[in-house]
Amino acid sequence: MSISQRRRSSVTREVINANAPLILRQMDLGKVAQAVSEVEGMLTPDQVNRLYQRFTPEEERKAQLLEWVCQKGDQRRDQFLKCLCETGHEELASQLQEQFDSQLQQQ
Repeated sequence: MSISQRRRSSVTREVINANAPLILRQMDLGKVAQAVSEVEGMLTPDQVNRLYQRFTPEEERKAQLLEWVCQKGDQRRDQFLKCLCETGHEELASQLQEQFDSQLQQQ
């Protein structure tokens, strides 16, 4: 992984973490997890099922999904934003995209 890839990955984590309360409040986990599962190379239907089978509160499942998004940097982040848009979370996705862009420009 190059320095720029690592930097972009850490920006993803910074922005997701900074906005976690907002995301957790606004995100419809069922819709977003379903959309994520339909994107090739993201969560498989089996992984989505495991996410739901754990006896954890919805907030924790959402946090697990965000952690998963942070693990692979740009590609997952972009797919996650696309999934947010496809499930009626355009405003949230737009806010996050602006912050990602702003953070990257500051580097």
